[in-house]
Amino acid sequence: MSAATLKRLVGIEFEFKRELQTFLTDALANKLVLEYNTGSNTPSARTSLKDQFVLCTPAMGFEAKKFAYGTLELIVDALVNNPDVPSAYVTRLNDQLVNVTRYVGIAGEGDFHFMVAVYDLSVVLAEILDNVTPVGPILTLTLDDGGTGYTIDGADEDETGVVFLATLALGDQTDPDQYAAATVEATIAAGVITALTAIVDGGDGFAVGDVVSLEIDTSEAGQESGTGSGGTAIVGTVG
Repeated sequence: MSAATLKRLVGIEFEFKRELQTFLTDALANKLVLEYNTGSNTPSARTSLKDQFVLCTPAMGFEAKKFAYGTLELIVDALVNNPDVPSAYVTRLNDQLVNVTRYVGIAGEGDFHFMVAVYDLSVVLAEILDNVTPVGPILTLTLDDGGTGYTIDGADEDETGVVFLATLALGDQTDPDQYAAATVEATIAAGVITALTAIVDGGDGFAVGDVVSLEIDTSEAGQESGTGSGGTAIVGTVG
């Protein structure tokens, strides 16, 4: 995603519109936007507005501006209400969206100003979508290191359905305010984790690529004397 390309095309209506179509498509596919689905701001509603913008004439006339603004408005709303997006961005997003609003209904010279306002907003959007890491509950997890010495009671080293906590140290958490440990089930053989068999609770605040530590859940009945260490897994997808 590049706002710089839009900047170079400000004032060149046909080329600007074509590049803006690509920019909006990329923004809508970003998880920070895609996961927002509340009220009238749904993935299908956002895509519908973008598609109507694409179907407008190549010039940045009123209809094109209307649908471009509508798409941007929903993208901004999705980001403003996404807890993954730092609050420092909220004012910047809203201020730039207001600037875009001013030029939707102004023809002629306003088309140029509309493109400038959209570019200014695109700078903030690109900064967020390129740099803010989406977090959420774990959906998929791949075993990385089976660790050693795992038992459920200090003795039994071969078990199925063993309950583990999947955790991140504070310094490894993308957003500590959202973080909550996950719970998974696994198989151990000779004290080593050999397979992850289920995600019982995906927790929250995990990012794709996080390496989680696997710890026996000693609060689980029958595992109060559990042992072992060194097991890790890699987060594949988050919700």
